[in-house]
Amino acid sequence: LSIYTVYLWLSVIICFIVECGTRAKLPRIVGGVEATLGRWPWQVSLYYSNRHICGGSVITNQWIVTAAHC
Repeated sequence: LSIYTVYLWLSVIICFIVECGTRAKLPRIVGGVEATLGRWPWQVSLYYSNRHICGGSVITNQWIVTAAHC
């Protein structure tokens, strides 16, 4: 059993536990303010087709760490 198989099965199981593909009813950030460009230089926003899909943190000049769901 490879780690990829385990990851795939866990992803499928989690999709059934949480409402996969359903937007949250409330925003995740309440009362927040928009950060100015360059204020948090180690934070990144990953885009696909002009849409934010995930955030991450720069750990070296070639690597960004993200959450597993990215």
